Amino acid sequence: MGGGIGGLCLAQGLRGAGVDVTVYEHDRTPSDRLQGYRVHIDPEGSRALRDRLPPELWEAFLATSGRDAQDFRFVSHRMRPLLALESPPVADPVDAHHSVSRITLRQVLLSGLDGPSGAVRFGKTFESYTRDPGGTVPLRFADGSTETADIVVAADGGNSGVRHRYLPHARRVDTGVVTAAGRFPLTVSLLPIRTSVPIGPGPPRTSPCSATRSTA
Repeated sequence: MGGGIGGLCLAQGLRGAGVDVTVYEHDRTPSDRLQGYRVHIDPEGSRALRDRLPPELWEAFLATSGRDAQDFRFVSHRMRPLLALESPPVADPVDAHHSVSRITLRQVLLSGLDGPSGAVRFGKTFESYTRDPGGTVPLRFADGSTETADIVVAADGGNSGVRHRYLPHARRVDTGVVTAAGRFPLTVSLLPIRTSVPIGPGPPRTSPCSATRSTA
């Protein structure tokens, strides 16, 4: 249940192993919710994608992601270099850190799953499930439709409706940790040459933007 990057990666792996799988996603279309900016994929995540994706989709991931995403540079509000954290280059991309657009990664993971005969059903908001004596799991959705599954996987996010039904006593815990970042144009006036970031022709370069609150 859930057509985010986790649920879709699992669906690709199951289909590759010959298991029939259907993903139910409450968004009406793949482009309903173009959330997020970039996602960091560490080597463990890279290996998981390589092992679960068809070769052509693994190549598509590599073609649309950046390498050495573990490198960070910290600068002051006047763009003065403060600290640089760099990792040595890695020859095999499966052992590398990657930075990829969340939207692009979802499109890659949807490939082969979102056609008329694919394994993703959009516009399906989970409402409830029951358990039959025979072991199957009937599912009911907000539009009144029903489906039956052998196994249900809760991949529908931190506010999972499936988890709430399965573990009604479990509650999300606010860890109190907040991260925030800004996105702004790196113009010539903000980016002195001594920062070693090249300035070339074309539109102003930008830095990522995101803000999250950590919960468990």
